[in-house]
Amino acid sequence: MQSSTLSGARAAADVPLACRLPNPPVLFVGRASEVRFLREAIPAAPVTVVAGEGGLGKSALTLAVLHSQFPERVARAVFVSLRGADPLEPLALAVARTLVRSDGPARFDWSELLAAPEALATLAIDLADAHGRWVVLDDLHHGDPGQVRALLAQISRYARSSRWIATTREVPRGDDLDG
Repeated sequence: MQSSTLSGARAAADVPLACRLPNPPVLFVGRASEVRFLREAIPAAPVTVVAGEGGLGKSALTLAVLHSQFPERVARAVFVSLRGADPLEPLALAVARTLVRSDGPARFDWSELLAAPEALATLAIDLADAHGRWVVLDDLHHGDPGQVRALLAQISRYARSSRWIATTREVPRGDDLDG
């Protein structure tokens, strides 16, 4: 009986705890124009970037908007924090690993993918699209700028049913981000 209760709880949550969106701030007031902008921007394009100086509340704003404006998406959304990430690890690997973990397979063969960052990004996009996931890439400024541009460009070009929200201190540059 307990195992069916646990499996029922997993099905309801859909995403394991380590990959779930954190709760929004207990008190979040103001920023009506930013909330309105994000509410409209997220469904409109594969990638939405929330950029600004450190300490302004980019992550808090993102979490508040997702929880209040898109509650039906929260249980299946995935949170990838790059704060404290290994600077030598490819960004696409960190993202793909979180998405693989969010789907729950016990084993995954990474051998063919580790040599090709494009393949890792493709895997991440395919996994997110297969489940219509919304993915928060938090503190993207901790990633290598070239890898950030390449990942966001690939997501922008190829993501279909998934939505990706990046918080960063630095606005990614490049015409290839326009899709």
